[in-house]
Amino acid sequence: MDKGYTSFLVATLLLLTNAVGAQSTLLVPVEHSTIQAGIVAASSGDTVLVSPGTYVETIDFLGKAITVVSSAGSDVTIIDGFGGGSVVTFASGEGLSSRFEGFTVTGGSGVQLLAPGSLTNGGGIFCNESAPTIVGCRLIANTAGHGANFAAFNAPSAIALLGCTFADGIALSGGGGVYAWESDLVITGCTFENNYAAVGGGLTVNDDGPGSPIVATVEISDCRFDGNYASVGGGVYVQHANLAVSECSFVSNEGTVAGAGMVLGTGAEADVSRSVFVTNDTSGVGGGALLDGVQSASFTECLFMENNANVYGGGIHTSVNPNTIFV
Repeated sequence: MDKGYTSFLVATLLLLTNAVGAQSTLLVPVEHSTIQAGIVAASSGDTVLVSPGTYVETIDFLGKAITVVSSAGSDVTIIDGFGGGSVVTFASGEGLSSRFEGFTVTGGSGVQLLAPGSLTNGGGIFCNESAPTIVGCRLIANTAGHGANFAAFNAPSAIALLGCTFADGIALSGGGGVYAWESDLVITGCTFENNYAAVGGGLTVNDDGPGSPIVATVEISDCRFDGNYASVGGGVYVQHANLAVSECSFVSNEGTVAGAGMVLGTGAEADVSRSVFVTNDTSGVGGGALLDGVQSASFTECLFMENNANVYGGGIHTSVNPNTIFV
């Protein structure tokens, strides 16, 4: 073999090896005293590995395609924002390769998007024009105007929420657990429990409505919505969006005015399959689900049992809509 060609191959292999080796693991707190210090020091492809403990701080991924992960899981690794805004921020165009895994996130109060005095957003995690991957996290007891535990706005692609718990969030407006505005979501294996909001106690999905160039698509599978509370839509509230739900449970949610388990509102298109609606309760209409102005909806192989509505529609109440199918 030509010596020049052999030298070229060796040089190329060394270059590739060095490139792979350049990805580093940064240790918190051994090498960096805070998680944010580790993020600042990290480069694309790096991992910030966090030891067990409680970290009183707020963090920002700064647009970096890195993994921030706990070494021992969310039960023993806590980030407490202590009322200092959003605990975790993705607001610099992060994508799915920006990964946050294995933390309890609490004590967040959210950030304002508009003028001072407007409602805050995303007490636990705040995403704006970003689409990260969130895995195995517990977002608990955060507060905000929208999205007490998690809020997303204008995501450029689908945000992945995998194996997470959203609990005890309190939102003044929408989404005690999760709030999404013009943002696609893929939610798998998650629990929404004991969240409170005016609308959509567990989850609120919204869009600009008719004529908007963006229509949110939300895919929910293998999730539980238990004991969430709202005036309208105790478990889930969706309008002007496409919703696909499979193998989920909606249990003991409360909608004081209407729609305890689920509300499909104006412009919603929904396909709900192999899911159960049990012991949801409202003083108004639609104990299990309320369909009000939907574009289309189908319920396939679903169970509605022991739901209650003081007015009518203990299982399901729907406005006149020829595009609603029950199988």
